[in-house]
Formats: sequence, C-alpha cells, structure tokens
Amino acid sequence: MKFKNLMLITLLLLAVLTIGAVSATEDVGALTVDDTGDETIVEAPVDEKVVETPTADEDVVGVEEISDDLNTPDTDLNNINGLTPEDFNVTFPNTEFDIDKGDPVVITYFTPDGITQYSSDIVIYYGDGDFDRYVIQMELNDVGTYKNITWGEMYIMDVGVYNLTVYYSIGLTDFLELGSAIVNVSDNHEYTAEDIIHIYSPVSTDTGFDEDCLADIYDEEIGGLDGVVNAYANGTQIYSKSYSKSNRGGPIHAKDLAGYFNGVYDIKIEYKRTDGKVFTLNKNVYFDDVVGGESISTIIAVKPASVSMAYGANKVLVATLTDSNGSPIKGELVYISVMGISYPIMTDNNGQVKQSLSSLPPKTSHIVTFTFKETAPYKESSGKAEVKVTKAATKSIASNKAFKKLVKTKKYTVTLKTSENKAINGVNVKLTVNKKTYTLKTNSKGQALFKITNLKKKGTFKATVKFTGNSYYKASSKTAKITIK
Repeated sequence: MKFKNLMLITLLLLAVLTIGAVSATEDVGALTVDDTGDETIVEAPVDEKVVETPTADEDVVGVEEISDDLNTPDTDLNNINGLTPEDFNVTFPNTEFDIDKGDPVVITYFTPDGITQYSSDIVIYYGDGDFDRYVIQMELNDVGTYKNITWGEMYIMDVGVYNLTVYYSIGLTDFLELGSAIVNVSDNHEYTAEDIIHIYSPVSTDTGFDEDCLADIYDEEIGGLDGVVNAYANGTQIYSKSYSKSNRGGPIHAKDLAGYFNGVYDIKIEYKRTDGKVFTLNKNVYFDDVVGGESISTIIAVKPASVSMAYGANKVLVATLTDSNGSPIKGELVYISVMGISYPIMTDNNGQVKQSLSSLPPKTSHIVTFTFKETAPYKESSGKAEVKVTKAATKSIASNKAFKKLVKTKKYTVTLKTSENKAINGVNVKLTVNKKTYTLKTNSKGQALFKITNLKKKGTFKATVKFTGNSYYKASSKTAKITIK
C-alpha cells in the first residue's frame, strides 16, 4: 500500500513538471533579453487564427498570383486591331549579336497601313525595371517608317547581355510582340558629335515640347553632361549653359534661346566637355512663330544630266538640294530611285547626295530619280538623269611559256580583265591547245589556272584563249605559244 502511494505521488510530480516545461517553452517567444540585460516583453496577438492547408482535392479560393515583374507586357495577344506581327516586318542583325553601346542597334521596322490610333507606339524592352523600355511614337498611317537606335537613346549605360524585345502597343496597355534577340553590349565606341547632339527642325515659339525643341544633348559616353553647351545661329550665339556630371542632359527649347527667329538658319550646337574634347554639329533649321507660315521652294540639280558608259565604269551622279536662293540644304533625306528600288540618303554639308553607277547593268536607258519629299518648311522637288550602259570591253591575257617534257601536268595561267584593267570574276574562259579544249572559271583576280595533260612530245604548240562574252562583258581572245623541251 505504501508502495502504491509512493508511485502515485511520483506520477503527480512528473505531471506537474511536464506542464511547467510546456509553459516555459511557450513563454520563450514572449520574453527576450537585450545586450544591456533589460527585458523586452512582446505581447502575443489576442485572436490568432489557424490557417489550414487545403488538401489536393480542395479548391483554393481568393488566392491571386502576382507577377514578380510588373513591367513584363502581356504577350498572349495575336493581333491588335487586326494587325499581326507579320504586318510590321521587324528585323534584327541576328538572333544573337554583339555591339558597342554607342553603335546603332539597327532594328528596322515598317509600320503598315491601317494604324488609326494616335497613341500607337513601337516599344522596345531591354530589362525588368520601371524605365527599361524605349518608346517610338508613330503618326497616323506612318507607312515605311524606319529607325536605327543606339543604346544611348535607350539610356543603357552599362555593358552586359540584354534580352531585347520589340512590341507594338496602344497606350502602353496592349502589347503585340514583334520580335526579339539577345545582344551583348561592350564599350569600345569612339563617340562623335552625332552620338551626343541631335538637332531638330522646324522650331516654333510654341511652348509645347515637340514644337519648340531645337536640340537634345546627351553624352552617351559618360551618361549625362559635363561641360558647356553653346548654340549659334548663323554665327551668332543664342544659347549657353554649363553642366556638371550630376546633370543627365536635356533639350534646348525655343523659350530658352536669346531671341526668336523666322526663316532658315545655320544652327551650330557645340558641346565643350571638361576633359577638353569638343563635339560640334551643324544643321539648317527652320524657325517659325506663325502657324501655317509660307513654305520654301527647293531645287534638286543633278549632274551630269545624261551619262553614256560601259558596265562597271567608275561614274557617279551628284544631286544638289538647294532652296530657291541657291543655298544648300543639309541634313535632309533625298530618295534615290533606280531600277525600281527607292532608298533615302541624307544630304551632306554641301546639300549633296551621290549615286555610284558602276553596278548598273547594260541597258539602252536607265532613269535615276532624286526626290526630296515635302518637309517643313520646304516644298517637294525632284531631279533626274538618264544613264546609257553598254557591255564592257574585255581583254584576254596569255603569255608564251616553256615546259620540260618530263613534267606530266603543265600549269598555265590566263587572265581576263576589262579594258579599264579591272579583274573579271566568275566567268568561263576556254583554252585550246593541241586539239584539246579546257574550260575554267576565273577567280577574284580574273585568273584561271589550267592543268594541261596532253602535251607529251617536244615541240611548239599554239594556245588559244577565248572568252565568249555575256550580258555584261564583250567577247575577247588571245593566242600564245607553249613550248615543250
């Protein structure tokens, strides 16, 4: 009996100790001691709820998955307003390519007919951040638009590997993916004024951003501006501002200039960086503070107006774009049309564009047209030239040569050139010797290396070289002597 009582007391003591241990464990989270020895008591929440994990057969209600990247466009769309990716013809240099951060990315896109939204954009994403995108705004039915974009324009100042994706968007809400590529950006670019300074025309006194912007200056090499920016109109200074490295750069507006102007001016923007480098860019700019001002007539003079030449000749057409007073118009696009193909070239400081004629095939008459499309404040103009191209004269070159009888294969070289001494590549020439004819194509030097195997006896043999001609070149021939000793 005493043993049973002793066991009962022992069990009761163990129960009390167990309850105390559990209580102490629960209180550990409610009591902490800092380094100074002061106790900090954190009260437990009053009404804790237990969240049960649903089983595989239960539906989870009210749980919404949120994307880690809020800037990733929705690429599930197949079209926007009936437009598909095929309508835009976006092209990259390659699916994966290397560039320097100052070089053009060379993304080409053509906008199709049927764009009816003022808010239509081409959007280029290159990262995951809030501003890792570049937006190109398009006008209504802006057909055939193209653009080469630099990393600096997109404010990517770091080297590295980027996933580049191009979208068509309306209001930056609906996105239609047009193409993508991986680009590895390095930094070996030698920066020029064209990389840093962009001059716009026309400029008006309107206070709107687009209407009154003369120039935008941004030093891509350092990621901002560090130095002095000056602007001149026909040699007269109209603007000056100093920047430090903390300045990101920005535009020059008409309201910032020392006086307003009407008419066309030779604008020079000069950026003097504190490291001593100077970047200068010139462009003719039209200032107009009256909406609907009078347009300026233009003239395109093409010289020579007519050309007669042989195929491949080094002939060039020069077209000069001027205003009605004969002043050259520089920095404007002139479209050259030849053989059904039209493409733009920007006029140089003399208002000129040049077109080589060396690749025009023989034809009685080629018409080469130069067109300047109406661009405020200038009116449209055009000029043309007629080019007659004939087949190029050729000459077959073969020399006398001697071989030893014991040489089984005699190697003999002939050359085909134009009358202007240009090598003719990739055409067939024939060599006839001792009643056997060999045929070979010329290489990039115009040469054909024949391997003669039918000359086994001593003597002198007549070798005849012939080029029968084609649609580009006239025929020619040459004879020589081959001696076997």
